[in-house]
Amino acid sequence: MSGHYCCACCVPLACVPSGSCTCKTMTEETYVLGETEVKKTGRQAEKDLPGGKQKMVVVEVTPVNDNDGTWKKWVNPTTLFKIKEA
Repeated sequence: MSGHYCCACCVPLACVPSGSCTCKTMTEETYVLGETEVKKTGRQAEKDLPGGKQKMVVVEVTPVNDNDGTWKKWVNPTTLFKIKEA
């Protein structure tokens, strides 16, 4: 099926040329934080831990859906669950 399609969330042979999909659900990784689907904003913060051999890192996240508000939050990346298609 070459030609035009968008992604799994869109109707095949509609939308845009292959590889050009701008649909949120397929172009960026999303995560679960608590009960909310979030995405990373691309910002991170870090600080040296005592001893200077390790750093603590936090990433900024924001909700994917507008219905969940327009907040931003700093979280430890280990608290995020990556969403994958089953």
